Amino acid sequence: MDMIAFNNDILHKVALVNRVFEKLKLSRLFENKDFQIDEMSSEFYLKLNFVKADYFRIEFIISSYDIQINVDRINEAFVWSNKQIETSQEEIVNLIEMILTKTIKFEYCGSNFTKLYIINDNGECLKTLKNVRGLYFKTKCQIKEYKPIYNWRQKRGQATF
Repeated sequence: MDMIAFNNDILHKVALVNRVFEKLKLSRLFENKDFQIDEMSSEFYLKLNFVKADYFRIEFIISSYDIQINVDRINEAFVWSNKQIETSQEEIVNLIEMILTKTIKFEYCGSNFTKLYIINDNGECLKTLKNVRGLYFKTKCQIKEYKPIYNWRQKRGQATF
């Protein structure tokens, strides 16, 4: 896919997300081989899919109006409007960093209940997010845990994988 000429609103938001990648000493979004620009992207809409095998789904959706992160079965897991982006940049950067560098655990109960846990290196839960769609019964639950996508132990100035 040829590189799209994204508008300034999109590029401004990409620069915010890239602060995380720069902090981790990783390739920026457009150069990072772990993320692929979705074919539905246009000048005013950018969708980047995480393509590393054996991990949960992550999608960054950046529009003229907001930044959205879809995680596993949770669409719109995290969404920030333009106003929130201007006032909460550090919070956004910190959350994206946690998603990429911390252990992520999911609790599934059927197809209508998903709970996400972000866990630090000491096993402490830093953040949770519960997603419920319709009626569910908390039976036949299962847990899936994923090691950090990027394990950022600083060795010779590079993040390790």
